[in-house]
Formats: sequence, structure tokens, C-alpha cells
Amino acid sequence: MEKIILKVNGMVCNGCENRVENAFMNIDGVVKVNANHKKSIVTVTLKKRNR
Repeated sequence: MEKIILKVNGMVCNGCENRVENAFMNIDGVVKVNANHKKSIVTVTLKKRNR
């Protein structure tokens, strides 16, 4: 698994967090997403890719 932490401006509530999380979960290879509007970060966990 690989984790990516992104800075996301503009999230102001739990609804924003849910929309961001749902959008990321629709991307192939994304296993888990945790958005935090208070810290303005989104942590995305990805499947490890075979190279």
C-alpha cells in the first residue's frame, strides 16, 4: 500500500469531506480515503502497483 497526503483548500464542513472522499473512491486503485476539513488535508491509500 502507498499513502499520499494532499493539501486541499476549500473544504469547510463534513459534507465537503464526504464529497471529496466519494470522488477519490471512484478512482481505480484507491483503497481508502480520509478527508479532514479542519486540517485541509486528504489522505489517500492506494493499492501497490505491480511494475
